[in-house]
Amino acid sequence: MSYPSIFKTATCARCTWENYPTGPEQIESRVKSLAHVPIRPSQDVSVGFCPIFGDDTEAFTHQEAGVLFMLFRAEEKKINSARAKRLCQSECARIARERGVQTSDLTKDERKQVENKIKEDMLKRAEPSEKHLAIAFDRGAGLMFFNAPQNSFVERFTAELRKIFPDIALSPLVSTDLSPFLTTWLNAPSSMPRGSVIGGEAAMEYEDSKATMSATDLTAADVQTFVANHRTVTRLSIVLVGAAEFVLTKAAEVRRLSILNEEDTGSADGDSGGVPEDRATMLAGEMFLNAKLLKQIFDWIHEQCVLEDGEGDFLGDGTYLLSDGAGK
Repeated sequence: MSYPSIFKTATCARCTWENYPTGPEQIESRVKSLAHVPIRPSQDVSVGFCPIFGDDTEAFTHQEAGVLFMLFRAEEKKINSARAKRLCQSECARIARERGVQTSDLTKDERKQVENKIKEDMLKRAEPSEKHLAIAFDRGAGLMFFNAPQNSFVERFTAELRKIFPDIALSPLVSTDLSPFLTTWLNAPSSMPRGSVIGGEAAMEYEDSKATMSATDLTAADVQTFVANHRTVTRLSIVLVGAAEFVLTKAAEVRRLSILNEEDTGSADGDSGGVPEDRATMLAGEMFLNAKLLKQIFDWIHEQCVLEDGEGDFLGDGTYLLSDGAGK
C-alpha cells in the first residue's frame, strides 16, 4: 500500500505546530521511530506509520513545496463479545463444578483470568483487518487533510503523532452544521456561489423520513417544491467549474471527489508499479497536486460557509471564476 494520488474522501482540520522541525530528516527520523509493527497473534490492535511510497521503499515522509505527507496504518482484530461472554460463563461453570462449588464462589480475579484467556484464544484465531490513513499537512495554510472522516481513526493517528510532536494541536476547520447552506443552495440554485453549480445528487431528511436523489436534475421545479416543503438537505453534489466535483455533507466532509481537469493527475490509484524510485517520483507529483486541490476545495467551503463576506477567489493561485464559470 502506498499513498493515494487523490483523496476520494477528505476532511480538513486546522493544525497548529509550534516547534516545527527545521530539517526534513528530523521529521523522518521521529516518524520512523513509530513505524508500524505487524500485529501479534494475541494482540487486538497495532498502529504506526509506514513507508509512504510502498513497503518496498524506505521513506516514511515526503515534503514538497511546504506540504508534509505521511501514511498511517492500523491493523485490528475484533472478537464477538457475546460469544466471548458465553464461553467465559461456560468455562467458569466448568471450573466451579470440578471444585464442587457455585460459580459465584469464584473470585473476581479468577473470573478475570478466565475472561482474558478466552479473549486471547479468540484473538489468536481472528484475522486482522487493515486500513490506512493518508495525511497531508500544508504548513503555510496551517491545514491538515485526511482521506477519511474525522473519526476514531484520525484521533488514533493524532495521539500517535503527539508522542513525537507533543506541541501539535488540531481543531475543526468548519464546526457548524452546513445543512442550512446546502438547503438554501438546492432550494435556490441561483444563490450558488459564483464558479460553482449543483451536481446530480442530494440527500434530504424531514422528521423521521429521508430521501436521496441521484442522477437527477436537481434544479427541476418539482424537486424545488419537494425541497421547499420543509426538507433539510444533508448532502449535496457540487461542481467547482474547471476544478472538481464532489459531494459535500453537513459535517463538511468531502466524498466521491473527482478531478474535472485530469491533464496533470496521472494515475489515480496511488500505485502504478514499476521501479520504486520511478514510482515515487511520479506519485510525489500527484500527491502535491492532490494537496493543492484539497486546499482549493476547503478554502471554498470555509469561505462560503464560515466567512461572512463570501467574496474572494476560491482558487488559491489567484484564478478567479466568474458566475458563468469563465476564469480571468
